[in-house]
Formats: sequence, structure tokens, C-alpha cells
Amino acid sequence: MASDPPSYERLAHCLRHRRRPFTRGFDFGIGSSERGVYAFWLRSSCLYVGMSTHLRQRIYQHRMQEHNELLSRYFKAFWSDIEASFVPLSGQSEAALRSTEQAVIRMLRPRTNRQHAK
Repeated sequence: MASDPPSYERLAHCLRHRRRPFTRGFDFGIGSSERGVYAFWLRSSCLYVGMSTHLRQRIYQHRMQEHNELLSRYFKAFWSDIEASFVPLSGQSEAALRSTEQAVIRMLRPRTNRQHAK
């Protein structure tokens, strides 16, 4: 049985206030099969919100080769100032994670998500 997801407001709050430098070791605290939502930040601005059923792998992919061209530019220009945060959502289906991601995107209005204008 899946656990109830936290409120979208609570998730956005956690993403805002649990930021850490996006350094090489950022993903070490994430379980290998952890799922949830994550965000990248530049100072007080949210750059990107994403979700994954394998958080550690997805965050590693962002660090190694970013495919979002605008986010890649931020990473290159402000690498030492970029912070990241994540909220694990164990037990949530992929559909529930996508719904959560979209709600948090609407709340945080990240600069580089293509969907946030919807």
C-alpha cells in the first residue's frame, strides 16, 4: 500500500529549505532506488524541478551531461553557486510523482522547466 504524499506546499517548503551545494558528493545520501522530487537553485531562484524513480541516478545524470540547454548554461556560468535539494517519496507511483512534480513546478516557477508556463 502506497503512503500518502505530503502536501504540495510542504514539499515546496522542504525543497526551498533543504538546499545543499551541488557538489560531487551531493547524491551520496540518496538510496540507490529512492524516488522523489528534486530542485536546483541559484541563490533564491529555483532553476529546475524534476522527479525520478531513481533519484541518485537522475541527479548524477544532471551533473554529468545536462540536456536542458538553459539549465546547462546556468550550471556552466554559476557552477560553484548552484544548490540542490530533494524530497524522497517512497511508495509513490510514477504517475503520482509526475503529478507532484507538476504541482511543485506551478508553485516554484523554475526558470528552466519547459512545462512551468502551462
